[in-house]
Amino acid sequence: MRILIRPLLGQAHVSLILFTTFALAALHNVTVDDSVLTGTVVPQYLPSASAWNQGNTCQGCAAQPDPAMAYNGTWHDASYSLLSGPFLSFEFSFAGTALYLYFILANAPNFLLLTATTSVNVTVDGVTFPPFVHFPTPGAGYQYNVPVFAAESLASGTHTVTLQPIVPTSAPTDSVLMLFDYLIYS
Repeated sequence: MRILIRPLLGQAHVSLILFTTFALAALHNVTVDDSVLTGTVVPQYLPSASAWNQGNTCQGCAAQPDPAMAYNGTWHDASYSLLSGPFLSFEFSFAGTALYLYFILANAPNFLLLTATTSVNVTVDGVTFPPFVHFPTPGAGYQYNVPVFAAESLASGTHTVTLQPIVPTSAPTDSVLMLFDYLIYS
């Protein structure tokens, strides 16, 4: 009888180890705010942080979304045209298999100084994905929590992500508005 019990206990022990390993490997979502300055995933605003505005505290910014509607009440604001100077982008690295980038989108600006077109490219590990383009829709206001990029089947591992504006070379004076709010990865 002892001979039968030991093999069964051994199998139970192996099953428990395998179950624990699979349970520990479960994915979970991590949300990263645009204004995070520490942690494992920190957006780097390029060419320098001064080229981007902390939107919720920017009195001179044409776009003025409602901070109560933004994740943690913050967003990063940048407008870019081919004539405006250094190329703007932001980048970060994360470890996981899925990524979602969320913006605030502007519609029908109230004044002429604000472009409301959002047009961006996202590159993951050197591969550029189809662009996200939003043209203003009739009516005033903003859209919040808008996913401008989603990738759910990335290879498990560390990924480098770059987001850049798209301005048509045929219209170099046109500008693009980027209101980055937060990202989620798992």
